[in-house]
Formats: sequence, structure tokens, C-alpha cells
Amino acid sequence: VAQKLSVPFANGDATAYSPTGFQGADVDSVLHELYLKSEGDISKAETGIVFIDEIDKLASHNSNNSKAEALHSSTQSAMLKMIEGKNVKLPQSLTGEHGPPILLNTSKILFCFGGAFNGLQDIVGKKMGYTGKKVSLRDSFEHNIEEQIKSFEIYNKASHEILTESLIEYGLSTEFVGRIQTIVPLLPLNRDEMRECLLDLEDSPIRRNQLFFAESNIEIDFSEDYFDAVIDKAIKSGTGTRALNSIV
Repeated sequence: VAQKLSVPFANGDATAYSPTGFQGADVDSVLHELYLKSEGDISKAETGIVFIDEIDKLASHNSNNSKAEALHSSTQSAMLKMIEGKNVKLPQSLTGEHGPPILLNTSKILFCFGGAFNGLQDIVGKKMGYTGKKVSLRDSFEHNIEEQIKSFEIYNKASHEILTESLIEYGLSTEFVGRIQTIVPLLPLNRDEMRECLLDLEDSPIRRNQLFFAESNIEIDFSEDYFDAVIDKAIKSGTGTRALNSIV
């Protein structure tokens, strides 16, 4: 999307951030990346797109103790300040410039968040009156595509209100969820799409490995059976294309 609109794009993982940067990166550092991608043009940076992944890891559902929960909830508050459309001061140490601090206004930046949210489908399902067998992807490690699609359909039928309530119950703060106007479930990739990611993408794991071996003058070939086996394993793992890289 950023390429089509010719705007700068920055992305990061929620797990890498902490409220004040004392343990991991400061939340604002993703804005600094946006500033660098804009080659120092503030007005360009202020119309960019920021994508933050693994946002589900900041929910109390995934905090294993009260200390982690406190840290995660303050990280959520720090993110909330960033997405609320305020002037954010870029850290001098990062910009490397002396003189007045650089202020970046975030009100026109498009913020997108993503996450796997394992177990959220149970909360949504319960609110929608589903009973019987749990619809969780965690039932067993043999996640089949039907099970993943079942979870997607539950999300798809849920109203915005139910999704919002479920995310709050999952442990994201009310204010944070309230700032996010659009919540969209993503359909799991089917076999053909997985195959495309494995073979046809510019940065596909197969191509990357062939290049890696080519550096040592070794030509490596993969069989059709191998591709099928990798796709089977990746679908069972339930982690999408991320699994393709590790399996290959």
C-alpha cells in the first residue's frame, strides 16, 4: 500500500518495545525509522504508514506474571500516546543532529497492528453462543486448515462490538482498542498461496537458499515432493508463511 501511495513505510514488533526504552527499544523508535525512510523530510514522514506486528503479545492473556503484565500495559499506554495524534519528539541521540529537537506530528500517520491472537477465537465464540468442542487452534499441534478456517469464520461473523469486547477481555487496554476503528480477520493461506510464497516471491526461502549455496559454488535443487512436504508441515504448524522459512 505504501509503495502504491509513494509514502514512507516503517514496521516493527511490539515485543521489541518497552514504555521508556529501558528494556528494548523505545516505542517512538518506529517513528524515527519513518523519519529516516523519508530522508529527513518531516512533512513526508508525517503522512507515512506504520505497521506493528505481534501486538497480541502485549495482552495480559500472554503475560505470565504481574511484572510482565505491568510492563506490557505501560507499553500499550506509550503506544496509545503515539497513535493519538500528538507531536512526538524524536530522540536527539537517534537523529544525530544538534540544535532544536525534531517534532513529528502523528495525526496523519496510518497505524496498523497485527497479531496471531491464539485463544481469542474461544472468547469470541463464547460471546456468540458457540458451545461444545473448543474452536481453539491450540487443541493439538496438528492444526489443519479446516480448523484455521473455522476460527476465521467465527471472527468474520462477529460484530465490531463483539471483537472489541473480546480484545479487551484478551487483555488489550480499553483505550487502545477504542482507538482502532477497523478490525479485520485474515483468512489463512491455502496450499496454492503457500506454494506461491515458497517458490515465486522475490525473497522466497527456496531462492534465498539457492543463492546462499551458490556463494560456495554449490547448485542445489529441490523436488516437487519436498515442496509438498514443506507446505504440509507449514499448514500444520498454524503460523503461516513464517513456518516456511524455518522449515526450509
